[in-house]
Amino acid sequence: MTGNGYNRWFDKSLTMIFASNGAMGLNVEHTSAEATLAGRLWEFGYYHSKYDANGDAMHQGLQHTNLPVAEYLSWNLDDYSSDIADVKDKWEELVKDFDAYIFLADKGKSFIKKLRVSPDGYIQMALQLAFYRRHKETPKTYETAATRLFKYGRTETIRSVSEHSVQFTKTFDDPAVPSKTKVDHLKAAIKHQTRYKYDAMNGQAVDRHLLGLYLAGKFSKSVPKLFTLKPFSETDKLSTSQSPLRYDPVISKKLVNVTDPVGGGFGAQRPDGYGISYFMDDEKIHFLIASFHQCDDTDSAEFGEDIQRAIDDMKTLMEATN
Repeated sequence: MTGNGYNRWFDKSLTMIFASNGAMGLNVEHTSAEATLAGRLWEFGYYHSKYDANGDAMHQGLQHTNLPVAEYLSWNLDDYSSDIADVKDKWEELVKDFDAYIFLADKGKSFIKKLRVSPDGYIQMALQLAFYRRHKETPKTYETAATRLFKYGRTETIRSVSEHSVQFTKTFDDPAVPSKTKVDHLKAAIKHQTRYKYDAMNGQAVDRHLLGLYLAGKFSKSVPKLFTLKPFSETDKLSTSQSPLRYDPVISKKLVNVTDPVGGGFGAQRPDGYGISYFMDDEKIHFLIASFHQCDDTDSAEFGEDIQRAIDDMKTLMEATN
């Protein structure tokens, strides 16, 4: 999503990128696996890494097959110099258009649990409120659900928008609406999102089933008219996904003094949308927000501030009415 476009290869499903200062990151190609698998790999490798007194990595006596010395390859690209220049210019335009922002909220799961609601549902409603305040509309929203309960399971879609969330966002800043009514809308919206999430994890949501129906129609050259409706053709303005910062409970307890990874991110589905990944800890939440500069109505850094404000305002409202 960023970089100069030619100093690394992305020809594998998982690419490890190491910087000269020792920092590292992963580029995960989504076709073959979800980001959680790469996260587990990172955690396992980090936990089992050993270093000597000089800070150098130790192999702990493991034996590896001797690999041949790498051979420098010389390429003659004279015939492609013009094409390469054109591609480089297009890549730089894409990079300049990408608006990425890393944002750490100053509150985490612990205070949400004290409010006796789902932490993920709470954050999803904070995203809805932040979006509505800035854009004065309800976004078509995607949230990832894992279907790893099933063999070969991948993902399903959580549709967190409901009539309850719409009422919540529309009434939240209306002084004429009683606080209790706003809280009732919020709690109902969170319950809907939570119920939908568990339905999705258990194969009871609709997106993947509808995808199968659509593909069956394509193969049989008889696509149902249902799929001509706008909601099926338009992409999501708010594309979201939550992943853990820690995976294995045993390893997590032994990494308490280790700096958490920042997390990972992905781009928005459309020029006027946002791609938001978030990672929840007890006392903080890591957000990685992506949008595009070409859209005058979106701004990743400002939207991060909107999210923090929504989290705080919802907390104030719920504590005042409990």
